[in-house]
Amino acid sequence: MKNKAKIENTLGMFDLLKGVGMLLIVFAHNTSVFPELFEKSSTMERTTSLRFMSFFYEIPIIPRLLFAILITFGTALMPAFLSVGGYGFRKRTIGKGFKLLSKEMIKPYIFTVIGTTICNVCLHYAFFRYLPGALSESLKVFLGMALGVSQNVTIGGYTIFANGPVWYLLAYFWALAIFNVVLNLTSDKFIPHVVLVISAAGWLLSYLPFTPWCISQGMVGVVYVYMGYWVKKNKLIGRDYTLKDKLLVLFLIVIPNVVMCSFGFITEMADNVYSLGPVTYIENGLMGIVFVYLFLHLNVFRGKVSGTIRTIGRYSLYIMCIHTVDMIAIPWYKVSEFFATNQMLGFCVVYFVRLAIIFLAVFLVVNISKHSKLLVEKRKVIQR
Repeated sequence: MKNKAKIENTLGMFDLLKGVGMLLIVFAHNTSVFPELFEKSSTMERTTSLRFMSFFYEIPIIPRLLFAILITFGTALMPAFLSVGGYGFRKRTIGKGFKLLSKEMIKPYIFTVIGTTICNVCLHYAFFRYLPGALSESLKVFLGMALGVSQNVTIGGYTIFANGPVWYLLAYFWALAIFNVVLNLTSDKFIPHVVLVISAAGWLLSYLPFTPWCISQGMVGVVYVYMGYWVKKNKLIGRDYTLKDKLLVLFLIVIPNVVMCSFGFITEMADNVYSLGPVTYIENGLMGIVFVYLFLHLNVFRGKVSGTIRTIGRYSLYIMCIHTVDMIAIPWYKVSEFFATNQMLGFCVVYFVRLAIIFLAVFLVVNISKHSKLLVEKRKVIQR
């Protein structure tokens, strides 16, 4: 008899998806350290959002299709994460919602800003032995993170740096906070319309040189939060679907996403790129829901590998914050120089070294946090 995954609403039901997502995010960011592996000379213009892969249209159709499927997963990852937030969303008063979300998202963001800036000063001085330069570069890092810009921005000839992977924390904060306001102020029948208007406004804001604190991404993300919320409300995840239903999903969601990706029309929320506007980001959001559904069915696997990935997913917030420090503060391009003659080896070595650093840092932060909480509790007991 064929084993069937039973989907239950549990605290860790999305850990597998989050764990795979974290591994892929570090992998994707590692490509920028070894650009020669992903850039080739080309006579074609880089006119689409796959601008970092100039050879994309020159490779054979089968590898191109396989690559498009991989990119489809990557582009649907952030929408899937935001949908997970909507799936577990609970309506609160507007004030309580902002307060709770600020504690969960803004507080770790602030700690990440401080940690990244300090590490950037120390590591750049250690690598280059020039304190004024380290301070100058770190000021650009601090300003970019304080303003919450997800791309490098030049203002009056002065460049400030992007805030790295934690752009997502700001976008997640705005998406959930705005959605909570919508639920409080809008009747049920108008919620879908308001959500679509807000997401469209966020898309239009993406055409500005920059939007502070990732408000544009957050507004677009409201539609993904609503998708997850609607799926939970209508109990769509745990249903058994007919062959007709599955074919509809294949032809209306999966295939269109793969086709768009094969032509370079994708959503890159971090860079505020929505190639076909609402068509792209809504289709990507629906694809994210499909991936959430598929990964929940993979929860039937309970081996050591899947268990390790779930553990990674359980600490995804810590990993995202520490990966930001790793990505911005450590000059990995200097390390890549040691692998100039063998970039593929260098890519693999640096990727696993980065994971080791991130996991070690997460282990230390988690244990220090637990120890601090125990000390606080003991002090309260003694005071009583």
